[in-house]
Amino acid sequence: MPVNAKTEDLEAFVKVVDTGGFSAAAALLDQQVARVSRSVTRLEKTLNVTLFNRTTRRVELTEEGELFLRYARDGLNMLEKGGRCD
Repeated sequence: MPVNAKTEDLEAFVKVVDTGGFSAAAALLDQQVARVSRSVTRLEKTLNVTLFNRTTRRVELTEEGELFLRYARDGLNMLEKGGRCD
């Protein structure tokens, strides 16, 4: 079954991973934390998986999140290259 995810949601997900948190990702993306959180939640609903284990002090990727991260990065890289597979 194909998954339709917004590029914005994928970018938010990857930034949360790269920065280690929603606040830092929001700052880099120049967005409100709530918007980044909604993007990740929307992605989780679309995929029907939990991508992060969240607590008030930390955000950790789930096993599914680690697997999906590779696909998200590959997809974003492909879009950045103009959709070409090199």
